[in-house]
Amino acid sequence: RISGGASSGGANSGHELSGDAQSIVNRTREYYEHKHLIFDEVFGALDPRLLQQPQRDAITDALQKAVNQAAEDKGVNFGPGEAQWMVKEFVAEILAFGPITTFLDDTGISKISISGATEVTIERLGQPETTTVSFRDNDHLSSLIRRIADAVGGRIDAKVPLLDRPLPDGSRVRAKVPPLSPQPSLIIEKKAGNPFEVLRRQQAERSQVEVQPYGQLRERIQLRLVRELESELLTVGNPDRLRGQVEELIANVIQEERVAMSRAERASLAMDLLNEIVGLGPLEPLLNDPEIDEIMVNGPYQIYTERRGKIELAPTRFRDNAHVLQVVDRMVAPLGRRVDEKSPMVDGRLRDGSRFNVILPPLALNGPTI
Repeated sequence: RISGGASSGGANSGHELSGDAQSIVNRTREYYEHKHLIFDEVFGALDPRLLQQPQRDAITDALQKAVNQAAEDKGVNFGPGEAQWMVKEFVAEILAFGPITTFLDDTGISKISISGATEVTIERLGQPETTTVSFRDNDHLSSLIRRIADAVGGRIDAKVPLLDRPLPDGSRVRAKVPPLSPQPSLIIEKKAGNPFEVLRRQQAERSQVEVQPYGQLRERIQLRLVRELESELLTVGNPDRLRGQVEELIANVIQEERVAMSRAERASLAMDLLNEIVGLGPLEPLLNDPEIDEIMVNGPYQIYTERRGKIELAPTRFRDNAHVLQVVDRMVAPLGRRVDEKSPMVDGRLRDGSRFNVILPPLALNGPTI
């Protein structure tokens, strides 16, 4: 039984194949052999500027020329449709997740298992199937695993050779690299659809949550609050008094700048600012939510929570890395500890007994993690 799209190769359930099916398998394997043969030449021919901010149309046009030239240089004679297949494969290498992209998009596939460069199996409707998909070598597979780690805000390399991350839609990614395992391995247990597309959409939606005018207004008010804190005009030790002062300042700024804000928006803004002054910023409402068991910060723009055993992307974010570091400093200050580039990892407890772990660059590759 053959399954899978043109750009994914194919898969079979282990039963004896018909002559036509075996011919497809053999042809796909040959396609991958040709791809691996011209791999370096194709990427070497691409303008590096195209890869900095890749656009599908521009990349496709450049790859069509690079693929045909590399095939000619290597003496590879493409069969019918092979050049088009090859271009799709290389587009997936740049814009998606290489040879497993079609498997990720296939709603009927629930599991992708990769052990080394040539052993790629899938699970469809509970039945395992071997595939003809292959990687050029273990380095090629390792680069895909690192790309996946970056996508989920993780890290995997010789120093941190294990990755185990849940995704917001309930999918899970597990990977190992040497020295923990003899060769790279990757397992993706997925729900319907591509889990990384779900993650990308959530991140894009999250980036639009904080509307620009509101964000600018909050920053202006916060700067004034900081100045008044420094001049001791605000009473930090008295929460009720502080709230009144913050609300009064918000009302003054709104009146001065003639900004239209509802009562609910003003209350939300006041709470955000109070959390910044005396709490842990955007983490404060998550810490106060009794249904949340765990909070995971992967850089300033990805905050995940675990609620009733399910991982969710939180509807909040930090402004930038410096904002995360401000909150980290506030977390470790009561402990008399330090965390910086020279000492980039710290464990501790908050006042309520909750445990926390902080990892900063250079150990954390995508910004501070909590």
